[in-house]
Amino acid sequence: MIIIDISSTFFCNLFRTSRQIKIAAWFFIIMQLVGVYPRALITNSGLDSYIGPHSNEWIEKTYVVLILYNLFFLVGIFLSQLILNRKTIKNNQTSVESSLYSDLKKYVGPNGMLLSLIICSLPGVILLLTNHSTLINDSDIANTRAQTQGAGPKIILTEVPFMAVAIWYSFKKGIVKWKWWICTLFLLILSLLSGSRSQTLDFILVLVALRFIQTDLKLKIRTILSLSILGFILVYVGWIIVYARGMMRDFGGSFFMWASSAIKDNPINVFNLLTRKSLNGYDGLVSVVGTVPSYFNFHPGQLWFEMLTILVPRSLWPGKWDVDLVSNFTQIVWGWGAGGNFVTGAGALFIDSGMLGVALGSLLIGILTSFICRARVAENTNHWFAKVAVAVWCFFLARFTFAGGAMDANVAGRMLIEAIFIFIVVKFVTSYIIVVKPQYKIEKH
Repeated sequence: MIIIDISSTFFCNLFRTSRQIKIAAWFFIIMQLVGVYPRALITNSGLDSYIGPHSNEWIEKTYVVLILYNLFFLVGIFLSQLILNRKTIKNNQTSVESSLYSDLKKYVGPNGMLLSLIICSLPGVILLLTNHSTLINDSDIANTRAQTQGAGPKIILTEVPFMAVAIWYSFKKGIVKWKWWICTLFLLILSLLSGSRSQTLDFILVLVALRFIQTDLKLKIRTILSLSILGFILVYVGWIIVYARGMMRDFGGSFFMWASSAIKDNPINVFNLLTRKSLNGYDGLVSVVGTVPSYFNFHPGQLWFEMLTILVPRSLWPGKWDVDLVSNFTQIVWGWGAGGNFVTGAGALFIDSGMLGVALGSLLIGILTSFICRARVAENTNHWFAKVAVAVWCFFLARFTFAGGAMDANVAGRMLIEAIFIFIVVKFVTSYIIVVKPQYKIEKH
């Protein structure tokens, strides 16, 4: 009876969660369905033996790691739900609504927000437009992009326009006009031309998360079909860019020549190459469980240390570490001297502390997901900043689960810094440049 009671409580707490938690869990799962299990099916069925075949022992251990990773994520949500459900969120609602968030909600109008976003975005747009290193004229762009030490401020400036577009979408509650679509398309084209395929996909993931958070979007057949078509187009364009960039680096020639060659390639080859490189977290995870700690030692706590310190500027910390844990692993095991390989979030946690690291790390991620998505500001207001913060966390869950490593925290952290920067500019503009009178008064309950 006790076991039955605990089980019923567990599933009730899982299914009676807020929309934000369900959306976050969806992002946690979807990237595994895209970047891990399809490759596992292809490799283990013998359809593509480019990497492998893996030993049965490694494969079985890999599935145990994945089960632990997903199970303890759910356990983390369950435990935090037990705590949060005991608190009366309706109490103190007045104090929450009269906080800094409601202050912005009362006084920010469309004109003030638009002016703030233009001010924030202008330096980044200028940098993007004056970037002379593009896929079209730079065959060595992959190597130049890898040299990012000391370029943090510049990277953030070029990312602010993307965050501004996302914030405008959040501010307008998803109701945007053709001008927004033109600006978004313009930024995506600039990003793709600069060779930053990941930046484009990261931005789109945040927008998709905002779309789910912003509206009562249900997974109808039309919605699934639309997202599938969009995803296919993005992945296919991304593959063309990866193919052309690699051929330019190895054999020279022009971007358009190799892009044309990629378009004419056999669709089967395209699918195999996509699952080998762009959508492949499985082979990296198998290599982790097969070589750690026999070939590459555990590094307890290093992953978390890197995620907490990766945004510290090197100017403030001259002795800051150079290569993160996952990149160090791929350099030693895979021989990737100038880059890394996807090992998934489960793999990164395993490199850190083995099975125990996977269980405790995933448990912590589940707890953080609940507390972030159930924060009173996120649940009880329609503030644009709260929705953007939850969307960024959804993005982190998707990227970390698929890729794994401190760089995922780096990207998500930069997004939050950009959103906070815009938040501050909005406060300044609406306080000293454009002052809008309150349109309504918050009633006390």
